[in-house]
Amino acid sequence: MSDRITVTMLGTSKSGKTTYLLGMYATLSAGQDGFFLHADDPDLDLDLSESWDALMDEGLLPPPTPNEPKTYPFVFKSGLTRLLDIDWLDYRGGAMTDRTTASDAERLVSRLAASDSIYLTLDGALLAQGVDERSFLTARRHTKAERMTWFVQNAASKLGRVPSLVVLVTKFDLVAARCPDGAAAVESAIDAARDILPIAFETGVTALICPVSLGDLGMPVAERVDPTSVAPRWVHKPMLFLDAGAQIQEQRELASRMAAGQSNLSETTYELAQLKNGFFSIFRGAEMERKQGEAARTAEQIEAAHRNHERAERQAARLAEQFADLPIFADGERIAIA
Repeated sequence: MSDRITVTMLGTSKSGKTTYLLGMYATLSAGQDGFFLHADDPDLDLDLSESWDALMDEGLLPPPTPNEPKTYPFVFKSGLTRLLDIDWLDYRGGAMTDRTTASDAERLVSRLAASDSIYLTLDGALLAQGVDERSFLTARRHTKAERMTWFVQNAASKLGRVPSLVVLVTKFDLVAARCPDGAAAVESAIDAARDILPIAFETGVTALICPVSLGDLGMPVAERVDPTSVAPRWVHKPMLFLDAGAQIQEQRELASRMAAGQSNLSETTYELAQLKNGFFSIFRGAEMERKQGEAARTAEQIEAAHRNHERAERQAARLAEQFADLPIFADGERIAIA
């Protein structure tokens, strides 16, 4: 299977969008748990690799997204098997607050209405002290949560459905530092997401709440961090969430195809039996041969769909293991991918 997935990333300036992308690419381009990601453009691969080297060698953070949206054509693989072609777009933080008559904001509105998945970035630095009744209003304002919500609502009205959402809690090391353990830190991220972006927990929405970190970097000084602290965590999980969604959709389509094929086969088998019945069957040889060929082709299609369905189930089961520690919500309820 190879599907094309359109991903659009939203977040304010310096929320960690570009740094996350860099860590995600560095992790998956080398390979993680049998999954791989590479840029379709070799020059883009080189650009991302050089930026990662600058972070690892000098602690230099990547510059913010430029005025023009940045497109990343990616290919996601399981081993050598191509799973997804990904059209990834990162918008500068200011695009969210531009008037929709501005060209950048206008393109953003159109792009979101054609997106399969939307990444909503929450800056973990704003959550480092916890979110209470007062501070969550400040966090909402600084993350531009109301604008991200507007864009999601607008996209849903144009699409007739809500694209899958990833609430990306960046700089998670700052959140985890105040929690007694990892599980408590994840629950803290869920609570913050529920307070700041409740759209992710509405009926009709499937969302992954994913805390990510490039290590215990602390707050940067002059756009630099301690390079010895770089240790990416969970940065590859959102990409696996994309594939999980594609696998589930493929299973549904294949199941529907098998059911339709089985119905057609039953009808053809019945018609063939009718043709064979009675004295005049000796004159129906050509028609019976045509029906036999039709039945054989339908049976082959059902068998092929069944094999692909089993493969998709195996891939979904493999992906389920990756989300044991991460919260996925559908219609506001926490679910497990199985």
